[in-house]
Amino acid sequence: MKKIAQLLFVIMLCSLASLGSAQLTTPNGAMSDQVNVKLAKMNLLLKLIPLALQKSQYEDLLEGIEAARDLQKREAETEDKELADLDSLVSDTVTNGVEKGIYPPQSAIKAVADKLAVMEGRQTIMAANMIKAVQAKITKLNAGQRKVMVGSYLDSFVDPKADKSLITDDVKISFFIKNVFLHPYCYDLLVEMSKHAS
Repeated sequence: MKKIAQLLFVIMLCSLASLGSAQLTTPNGAMSDQVNVKLAKMNLLLKLIPLALQKSQYEDLLEGIEAARDLQKREAETEDKELADLDSLVSDTVTNGVEKGIYPPQSAIKAVADKLAVMEGRQTIMAANMIKAVQAKITKLNAGQRKVMVGSYLDSFVDPKADKSLITDDVKISFFIKNVFLHPYCYDLLVEMSKHAS
């Protein structure tokens, strides 16, 4: 049970890390946030511009990203419901801990860990399906563009622990899709780029 508690703690820390940083504000925080968004977009442009996308290629690519986002939205809605189902248990556990000094019971820890494990499994499947949704729509990319995608990241960056022979071109293209096309800022960036494409 101790391992389950440790796993739960790590999962919760990871999921709450962004919340913790969001609560810290500084006088120039809003400006810094804007610069960070621009830095992320600049980084995406380092990968997108070498593709030299033609105007006719944008529509299919954007449709693929939309399909992937739809999958992500449906998963988020499912997770919202499942987390709402946990609310009573978690609220009672926190209240008892704060007001009565009662250590979170193993039954509560296990229930939460089991639910989070199921959610994590679904997220893995969803991520693979999101990549497939985009792959189905980028068939018009030419060999040169695919070569750019394959060469965009070092093998060691794609998977530092994997045997190089396992990092195929398909693996690299999937990695590119996940980290570039499915990046939260990429869709809007592509929309803007398409207005200037020939």
